[in-house]
Amino acid sequence: MKVLHLASWYPNRTGKQDGDFIQRHITAVSALVPGYVIHVVKDEKMASRVDKVVTTTDNLTEIIVYYKPVKTGFKLVDKLISYRAYKKLLVQEVKAYVDKHGKPDLAQVHVAMRAGIGALWLKQHFGVPYIVSEHWSGYYETDPDNFFRRDYIFRHTTRRIIAEAARVTAVSRNLAERLSAIFSISNTSVVYNSVNADLFYYRPVDVDRFRFVHVSNLHPIKNVGALFNVLSRLKSVRSDWLLTMVGVIDISYQQVAADLGLNEHIEWRGEIVHNKVPAALQGANALLMFSHHENLSCVVCESLCCGVPVIATRVGGLPEIVDQRNGILCTPGNQPELLESILQMMDHYDQFNRPAIAASAAAIFHEPLIARRFVSVYKALINGS
Repeated sequence: MKVLHLASWYPNRTGKQDGDFIQRHITAVSALVPGYVIHVVKDEKMASRVDKVVTTTDNLTEIIVYYKPVKTGFKLVDKLISYRAYKKLLVQEVKAYVDKHGKPDLAQVHVAMRAGIGALWLKQHFGVPYIVSEHWSGYYETDPDNFFRRDYIFRHTTRRIIAEAARVTAVSRNLAERLSAIFSISNTSVVYNSVNADLFYYRPVDVDRFRFVHVSNLHPIKNVGALFNVLSRLKSVRSDWLLTMVGVIDISYQQVAADLGLNEHIEWRGEIVHNKVPAALQGANALLMFSHHENLSCVVCESLCCGVPVIATRVGGLPEIVDQRNGILCTPGNQPELLESILQMMDHYDQFNRPAIAASAAAIFHEPLIARRFVSVYKALINGS
């Protein structure tokens, strides 16, 4: 079986964590089916016009093509030129793959736009079917940069990519239902985000005060400012806690924390490599998130695999995986409810069975299980069922 992966998002030199969850999906599948990935991305700092980087590891070959965008001074013109450059380079790489390896049995598009353009071309010229695997939260109108606010070309092309896909997978039932409603499709399946449960697993925690951990890039959707407001109120009720912030350090947020008198309660770890995240989660009593919207947060899945209960918002697919046994969900933006959830977690922590939380999560998200789920989708498509 030959599968060609076309990734709209993928880790690259301009964004080392861009689509890292997609890379983990593909890496997991490549343990069963050889993988070949094509990703095209612009790099404004390049000296040359085009640069291609090829990496082969075990059963996976990754092709990343960088291009330098043209700057005319006219935003719309620049956008159209960039779109054409992207399409040209993507189709070139797809054609090069076919010339060298022959037709793939199928293609897998990771996030419809823009990589799905390559799948459309492959289907049109060689009759190769493709599936689309969606992660994007932009199909929800709560995302400021949502699908409905995008330009006509984006929306039209996305609709065509989705319409011509043999199957569409989504990382949550909620997203699958959303896609079905927007695009009037019925060929959806759910394949959750994958977690390496050999890295993210339960370890007993022994701490002197209740430890929360927050892992994010501090994007506005994470609502960290409001989270800090809630913690300032928590401080007046209980002082036996610490929050570890893992991810990008933003001086403005550090100042907000200082102004709220939280310096003694917040530890800033900064960015860490992915294989260091398990230790940060395993050393905590609870994961604390307060996002305006999410799809299926990878760190929530990883936290559960570590047996760490979750406090998060009732958004996207999170109600599918978080319940009273492994966490507490609150209403997005509702600060009093978040404070109540935090206190409930701290006051009744013994109700959470951490080994059981870890075992249940691993049975859902462990990479080999997700890989087999994808392979079953591939086989059904190839066999015409």
